[in-house]
Amino acid sequence: GVLLESFIRTEKQYEFFKKLWPALRRGDYQVLFIELSEDEAVKRLASRSGIEKREDDQPEAIKKRLQWFRQQTLPMIEAMKRDGIKVVRIDGAPPIEEVSREILEKLDLK
Repeated sequence: GVLLESFIRTEKQYEFFKKLWPALRRGDYQVLFIELSEDEAVKRLASRSGIEKREDDQPEAIKKRLQWFRQQTLPMIEAMKRDGIKVVRIDGAPPIEEVSREILEKLDLK
């Protein structure tokens, strides 16, 4: 199998992907959509630690990224659903172990 992370994000990318995927002869695909409230996303991203804190991990930058997501990515996900693509929704709020377990179960990999 193949796992693409953070691609496809826009309807323009989706249009490209719709042409590319069949040419690769990879068969059917499905999309994982990990849902998380905006408040929780801001909290988690703002609390990321590391040697170097990213500027885009500041609350205002995160809110701008989430606004872009709502404007660009959510319409693309709706377009996929209209095209009959299986969009697997995952609740991202629980601890990572539970989210991982749900992903494996919904993809029938467990």
